[in-house]
Amino acid sequence: MIGEEIRTNADAPIREPSKTAYLFLSVVVLLIWVGGSVVSSSLSV
Repeated sequence: MIGEEIRTNADAPIREPSKTAYLFLSVVVLLIWVGGSVVSSSLSV
């Protein structure tokens, strides 16, 4: 019974941080992409 309770408690919070982590990862990728394009444009100029 305790194991089931832990499993349900662990199941619910996993979905939210994964959404947050996905959002954070996409923001980081976007920043790297913008930074890379800015650096490449400044290097080409």
